[in-house]
Amino acid sequence: MQSNDHIIPGSFRRKRMFRLLLTLLVLFMTGIFLVSSFANGLPGTAWHIKQMAFYSAISLLIATIGMCLPEGAFSRLPRFYIIASWVALLLLFLVGKQVNGATSWFRFMGISIQPSEFAKPAFILMLAYAFSKQLPENKLMARIRPYTILLLGGIFIMPIILQPDLGTACVFTVTLLIVFFCCIRLTYPMAGIMIALIGGCMALIHRFPHAMRRIATYKDALLLHPNIETAFHNYKLQESVIKGGWFGSGFWPCTGAVSPPLSYSDSFFAATVELLGVISSIPFIFIYLAWFYHCCELAHRTTSMTNRIIYLAAGAMVTAQAFIHIGVNLGLLPITGLSMPLLGTGGSAFLSFTIIVTMVERLSMQEDAKLLPAEDFSPSPSLENA
Repeated sequence: MQSNDHIIPGSFRRKRMFRLLLTLLVLFMTGIFLVSSFANGLPGTAWHIKQMAFYSAISLLIATIGMCLPEGAFSRLPRFYIIASWVALLLLFLVGKQVNGATSWFRFMGISIQPSEFAKPAFILMLAYAFSKQLPENKLMARIRPYTILLLGGIFIMPIILQPDLGTACVFTVTLLIVFFCCIRLTYPMAGIMIALIGGCMALIHRFPHAMRRIATYKDALLLHPNIETAFHNYKLQESVIKGGWFGSGFWPCTGAVSPPLSYSDSFFAATVELLGVISSIPFIFIYLAWFYHCCELAHRTTSMTNRIIYLAAGAMVTAQAFIHIGVNLGLLPITGLSMPLLGTGGSAFLSFTIIVTMVERLSMQEDAKLLPAEDFSPSPSLENA
């Protein structure tokens, strides 16, 4: 990408920054309000709300800095961030903290960090870097390039599978496949390799009792009379959706806390349906569909291959996690432990999705500035002037 950050008018930058910060603030406040309504005064409610407020403030600061970064930063930082994120995934196996059967966390002085969340923006940048490389003149090298990209994706996803964090691995895999199908003509050998890789990952699941328990409880929950002791979480998700009905149970101070466990994170959508009802919960689905459409539109009109991949991957990653979360909460998929992007709690997820959204808006601002009339151009404030 060429450096032309100086041509962004200051007023245009402030307008786009305000739009992004306002959108994020509305999402964050909606999440905080719903989580406080789910818990309805139960022990720990205040802690979750304070946590969400803290990470919301940090996320807004990250978005502000991201929109002010000079364009040159996007050509210097990605490689370091990609390598650092992958190394962090490997370090989990040495110094990671095991929680609920998965080694997915670093813990320092009471603060928990989930490297697989911060690997999401790195994965998007890695795909953009790999796809935007100029095709080699050698025909053999050009033919094996798609397989090289699949290999790079597998190198990123494998440490996440081995934690095991199957929900996040699914988000990465869906993102890789969507970008791959949009940018490369599929051949029979490629399709065969993809099927073999997915089959191998599914076979690998049998090595992890934690993952097998989730699949077993999901199958148990599909029965007409599930064993509530083994499929408790799945059962409570179904119960919440049924209790919510079309119009929901309403806000406090009505009937007390909503039913599903972890309503502030893993069960956010089911708790929302119980509280608001099916009809009032549908707009949350359209938020993520609108995001995916927005990213696809940006990808369609850009002339930069790097930006096109970033838009596609960012749209796919956020939307994939949202719909996997919704599928779990509706009883269509096994428990994955994924939260609702930018709405449910989870500090690492809050920050990583803020980085993804800011990255998309920062690049689109750069491209839209090129279309402005010449009289609108003026020096723009940036971190270079700080």
